[in-house]
Amino acid sequence: MEIFGVIAARKGSKGLPKKHLMQINGKPMIGYVIEDCLKSELLTKLVISTDDEDLLKLANSYNIEAVIRPDCLATDTSPIEDALRHAIRTLYGKHVPDITVLFQGNIPNRKEGMVDRVIEVLMEDGTLDSAVSVYCPDPHLYALKIEENGLLVPAFADRTSYYRRQDIKNKYYLIDGAVYAVRTKILMATEGLVGPHLYLGKRIKCVKQEKEYGLEVDYKKDLDLARFNMSKGL
Repeated sequence: MEIFGVIAARKGSKGLPKKHLMQINGKPMIGYVIEDCLKSELLTKLVISTDDEDLLKLANSYNIEAVIRPDCLATDTSPIEDALRHAIRTLYGKHVPDITVLFQGNIPNRKEGMVDRVIEVLMEDGTLDSAVSVYCPDPHLYALKIEENGLLVPAFADRTSYYRRQDIKNKYYLIDGAVYAVRTKILMATEGLVGPHLYLGKRIKCVKQEKEYGLEVDYKKDLDLARFNMSKGL
């Protein structure tokens, strides 16, 4: 089975310029991502999709290939799934891999073994379209409000079923971006559809982990927190 890993890392961040090369405990942030992927026993190929010349050099230092992403796929509004499809077509042509695995280059801290665990979940169930890492943000949902006509109102219509966190029956999860594994035929078949996570298909299995392992670094405060967590071995 061909399992293709893509680390997505464009250069045009406005919140934290050149964030993928920011140092965390003496190593570029994306270096942790690369090393986690290289530990995988299931990935058969790994590349970086980028428009950043400095990241090309870093990829070479790890002896992995880089796919040059065109400018039209490296804007603030470019869907990340289009970059995946571009990498697949660039390297595979019509013979696409069985599974494509996305890693966001600005999530440096993955739980040990999570890369292969997510892939295994997808491989073990042929009815699944994808498997993804998630965490439970565990908010006080009853306290969530939205604004209507300048006033705050409850976010949920049912205001009487619960008023404590313990009363909430359903768990809510956030796809954290650490590891997404999707059957490539689903990824390609959903091209042109517009909407969050449509490229993952309809049958998506979650693989749960703690919140600190899905920390996405977009701003200086995120970088500081990642440095703290990783210095503590979290």
